[in-house]
Amino acid sequence: MTTLDVKDLRVRYGSAVAVDGVSFTATSGTVTAIVGPNGAGKSSLFGAVYGSVRGTGEVSVDGHCVDSMSALQRVREGFAYVPQGRQLFMKMSVLENLQVGADLQGLKKDAIESAFERFPVLRERARSYAGVLSGGEQQMLVLGRALLSTPKVLLLDEMMTGLAPKIVAELRALVGDLAAEGVTVLVAEPALATLKSVVQRGYVMQRGRIIGTRSDADSLDAAYKQSMGLLETTVGK
Repeated sequence: MTTLDVKDLRVRYGSAVAVDGVSFTATSGTVTAIVGPNGAGKSSLFGAVYGSVRGTGEVSVDGHCVDSMSALQRVREGFAYVPQGRQLFMKMSVLENLQVGADLQGLKKDAIESAFERFPVLRERARSYAGVLSGGEQQMLVLGRALLSTPKVLLLDEMMTGLAPKIVAELRALVGDLAAEGVTVLVAEPALATLKSVVQRGYVMQRGRIIGTRSDADSLDAAYKQSMGLLETTVGK
């Protein structure tokens, strides 16, 4: 069992505070959600956990602190990150994008086959530039690259945004399967709707802080909506 612990994590950009003392825990076998509106600090939080954004605080996996590790070192320790905006090499082919991922992780060339097996459409488009793929195909490529080796901790930042319902359903099923296989899956979304069926627990984030913690998807969704003023509250209920 893999446990990700984040304690008092803070991220600043000059005088602006993006993440303000956030603490949370995510465990293997579950999908943990960080739900909050745009500008809440979710991407900065995930970047700091992954090591691509500078932060202070403590990030540990199974009691092993990774604060001193670079993002690349964290990748080789079992972290994988699918950032908002995908960040593909648009003028490189599908195969070349996967090869870059394999090289960064120190994997053999046959690791790329795992991406083709997981997403057969990538095999069909292997020689196509990433820039000509559909949004769904690009997201599959980013996920395929992140999953070239089975990660211990997988961070997914708004991966459902702008995708067709069929693709959303396929990716949602994949997220659930990965958690069932023992991966610690952490998702960041502006609302819970697209992933509600596979999320087991999570946190509500606003203005850089965690303002609510819930142990099931329904109460997490309700807490988020209430925090956004979308639910009426009854005094004393």
